[in-house]
Amino acid sequence: MKKVTMQDIANILNISRVTVWKVLNNQPGVSKQLRDQILLTAKETGYLKPGQEAEAYLE
Repeated sequence: MKKVTMQDIANILNISRVTVWKVLNNQPGVSKQLRDQILLTAKETGYLKPGQEAEAYLE
């Protein structure tokens, strides 16, 4: 199975990779609704942030 990337999540949601990066790195500038959608998609696709465990990252 291919490793899921931020670009994959961006493509699924038809948004920029930068927006995904902001959410996954807890940066401001993204609405709560889109933030929740990105986090849900990351969890559903099995995205793992480099250097962190899935449970610690996606909770």
